[in-house]
Amino acid sequence: MNNGNRNRNNISNSNSNSNSNTPGQTDLIDIHELNNARDYRFKKRIEVYETFLKRCLQKIKQITRERSFCNYKVPLFSMGIPLFDRNKCVYYLYHKLKHIGFDVKCQPDLTLFISWGHVTSYIKDPDLKKKKAVESHSKPIKEEAKKYRDIQDSNNMIQNNFIYNMKDYDSNIKHIFKK
Repeated sequence: MNNGNRNRNNISNSNSNSNSNTPGQTDLIDIHELNNARDYRFKKRIEVYETFLKRCLQKIKQITRERSFCNYKVPLFSMGIPLFDRNKCVYYLYHKLKHIGFDVKCQPDLTLFISWGHVTSYIKDPDLKKKKAVESHSKPIKEEAKKYRDIQDSNNMIQNNFIYNMKDYDSNIKHIFKK
């Protein structure tokens, strides 16, 4: 009987401790913790997309000796990688590859057709290497000029998820998938 009383006392003590909030106090939420969780998920999503970008670039390097184009299909899932939105991943790869200088077309089955035949090589145009060297020396001056940005630009970056504008996602996705 002594053990039964102890168990009842422990239960009543735990209930009284959980309801110890005074009527004026409420559990407050740290808003920064909410943002940290959102930013963490965003960062992990970009890391997943970057792994597929690395795989795509490796495939391009392997195929370069044979031809100047390749197809890359983002898999539905990959072992060891968290689940992801395949459409958004293809959209991300499309824009990253375009930014690098590849000619990219997206087929309806989410296969990217990547071509780099339009770019001249240093062997065909030796002056191109000199032009690149001159551009690389002038870049630090341009970067120094862009050291500070307008605050409105950073607000736009936050609203646009730092990569692409979700408002334009639907219209751009139609443009990408055209034949």
